[in-house]
Amino acid sequence: STQITKILVTNPHSETDSTITFFVGDGVTLSHRQNTFSVSFNVKNYALTGEVEYSYRLKGLQSDWTITPDNVITFRNIPPGNYQLLVRSRFRNQEWSSQITSFDINILPPLWQTWWAKVFYVICLLIIAWMLLRNYKHRIHLQYLYDSERKEREQEKYLNNERLQFYTNI
Repeated sequence: STQITKILVTNPHSETDSTITFFVGDGVTLSHRQNTFSVSFNVKNYALTGEVEYSYRLKGLQSDWTITPDNVITFRNIPPGNYQLLVRSRFRNQEWSSQITSFDINILPPLWQTWWAKVFYVICLLIIAWMLLRNYKHRIHLQYLYDSERKEREQEKYLNNERLQFYTNI
């Protein structure tokens, strides 16, 4: 059977890599900046290491098994999400072992892609839409007041002209 030995996380923002060690069966949670990493694994009998082939699949990203003679695999630019790394082994030219080693990997989304950030964006959009609607209604109301005042003044001017005409005719 195969056991996962370590994860080497490549940090593109520094000149050194950071190694995360864990116990078999544990999972690991990485930030969105830690989405490039290498996983090392081995068989329990180290004497047979050169005679072993490995096959792996990152469930949630890959659907097919990938065969490799190496005991280190590297994943680059993995998008945020929950994944399960499945690893199996066999001696060369034999059947695959029925024992599959699994390891959970969770890559957290960046701050601006979290669910509560999206809720914040929706709330901001709703507030902006509400303010635009309120401003539009206010403009329409002001235009109505202006038009009403203008009509009232025209009506008053017309009545004054009529009165003046009436008194002039008398």
